[in-house]
Amino acid sequence: MDNLKFTLEEELNLSITFSELSRLIEDIYNAALTNNWSPILKNIIKYTHSNKAFIFLQDVNNKKPLFMKFEANFDYDYNLLTEDQFNKFYSPFDQAKKDAVEGEYFSVDDLIGLSTYRNNKSDQDFFIPFKPHHCLAGVLIRDGQYESVYAISRAASDINYDTKDLNLIKVLTPHLSRSMHIYKTLKLYNDLASISKSILDQSDKALVVCDSDANIIIANKLAYEKSDNSTVINFEGTKIYILNNVYNKMLHHYIKECCALSVVGAGIAESILMEEGKESVLITVIPLKNNNNFNFIDVPCCLVTINFQEIIDWNIINKEFGLSKKELVLLKSIFAKKKLNELTSSFGVTYNTLRTHLQAIFRKTGVNSQTELLIKLNLFKK
Repeated sequence: MDNLKFTLEEELNLSITFSELSRLIEDIYNAALTNNWSPILKNIIKYTHSNKAFIFLQDVNNKKPLFMKFEANFDYDYNLLTEDQFNKFYSPFDQAKKDAVEGEYFSVDDLIGLSTYRNNKSDQDFFIPFKPHHCLAGVLIRDGQYESVYAISRAASDINYDTKDLNLIKVLTPHLSRSMHIYKTLKLYNDLASISKSILDQSDKALVVCDSDANIIIANKLAYEKSDNSTVINFEGTKIYILNNVYNKMLHHYIKECCALSVVGAGIAESILMEEGKESVLITVIPLKNNNNFNFIDVPCCLVTINFQEIIDWNIINKEFGLSKKELVLLKSIFAKKKLNELTSSFGVTYNTLRTHLQAIFRKTGVNSQTELLIKLNLFKK
């Protein structure tokens, strides 16, 4: 076992040990259920030698964040964390992340110059006391309705982040993303005295809690209604399954993996997108840590979210905006939440070339960001 840990630590090339990483990931999922994000941010600050970290969730139609957690290892004026000041604080990250898809991590320094904001006299009252200089960030939620981002930073007097720091952000970002989705689903819509009640009360999406063998523990009414009529997914006895055998094996693998909170699968996005006729189904699997809210469940379990959507009419989109073949393929990939840095090999081009193609798509569709792009694409459902 010690040899396995050493091999994984060598392979991941992180600034922390395998045991520290495992505890941190477990705490990340606990934070989604307890809404106690401060210990996570403090540990990330410690492991990355940062001076601060923040995480937030926002409705894209409302500038005020639904929640924002901020931690720093220096004294600062709490009065600066007002809504107006938050918008100042967030502005650079908004510019840096506009091309990013959900689950993508990046160095803000590589994309924009933070010095532009630090040297602006109107921003000095915020940026000087909060000491941002070197910065790493990740997009946790981006679905056209909600946005969630987290970031860490160091002061100008500190050295820049190195490869090990960026690798840690790479490993943590998908876990923070799933954790934030859990929080949004289970905490945002209700007061949530109990998780089981929140699941049963959901009416806009099908939700299922199952164990590692895909046995259904809890499912809401919409899940049962949709499974009775779906050509894609169904319930067989007490199990959840996909009619397509290949996708079914994939789903059950993801369920088992999430229940185990596998570190090996840290970079995998546990989601499946299928289209059958006019039915489009996006299935997402996220881990749930058993705690007091699940006082009747004594086994590892996960949450399966099933979104039934109409299929996007790509032919109309292509005619409407005059996209090239490569631009259309890239647009479909982005809609499926593929990250630009994952598409470079399949497209055979550099990351910067893909960003140039994406900017061309923005111009042709008349949008300025990925969020606006997703909103516009939803207008072209069959």
